Amino acid sequence: MNVLVVYKKSKYELYRDSKDEKIRQFMAQDQSVSVMKKSHFRQNDSLAYLLDTIYKMNFDFDVIYRADLKPVENKDLVIAVGGDGTVLEVSHYLKDVPVLGYNSDPGTSVGFLCCCDMVDVKHVLEGLDDYPKTKLKRLEVSIDDKIIPELVLNDLRYCHQNPAATTSFKMNKKKYKNCGLLVSTSAGSTAWMWSENGYIFDLNLNCFQYKLMGQRNAKHLFNNHLGVKSFTRQGKIYIDGPHLSYECGLGQELEIKMVEPLNLVGDLCGKRKLHLSY
Repeated sequence: MNVLVVYKKSKYELYRDSKDEKIRQFMAQDQSVSVMKKSHFRQNDSLAYLLDTIYKMNFDFDVIYRADLKPVENKDLVIAVGGDGTVLEVSHYLKDVPVLGYNSDPGTSVGFLCCCDMVDVKHVLEGLDDYPKTKLKRLEVSIDDKIIPELVLNDLRYCHQNPAATTSFKMNKKKYKNCGLLVSTSAGSTAWMWSENGYIFDLNLNCFQYKLMGQRNAKHLFNNHLGVKSFTRQGKIYIDGPHLSYECGLGQELEIKMVEPLNLVGDLCGKRKLHLSY
């Protein structure tokens, strides 16, 4: 099996090596740093254990930092080491290659999209062919008919690049002025959209949920295709969080539609039922 292992850097590592002097001073003085440091060592231990495991299983593998990731081809499996954020970032570069979420620090990370950690990763890899898989619906986004290469796994936000500013746009033949638009896949309906009082809906449904942001009594609506025309000079779209964004300014047209799913290792449907039962 040919495997790509994608890892993240811990907060402790990123802050410790920051070019910002104030951040380095914080790392040298604040008592909370000890918690970050312990998590850092747990994550390093998890990565080392994973690499040792797949080496002993005679897998061919490469290792890459997630910020250096490019579209993945000619691999049988990608292992995302971290938490949900790493799985989300990795998903943007995958078409048909399945991804396995490996939670590197279950004590501090929810890892809802992860199916294993140090305790059971060897068991999962040994029975990978028969292990449950989940097809997670994704969104394709285009701006002025130019398709954005990264597919949306959780949610998309269209708004002014300054969140305190008004966002103006036209959708379904009607003009709006508010805080923008939030669009969520079924997988993302337990994330940001859920915090906006959205509906948690079936992972197998071929539709997405959307809501007008900052608008009183706004309804949660569903569709599988949506067109938006921007009347915001400094408009932007944000894909699965703050790290990936594209400009969508005055007069530009945004199109959102359902496309091919992500092949995720693990029974996310069953995990969701168990999680929601509490």
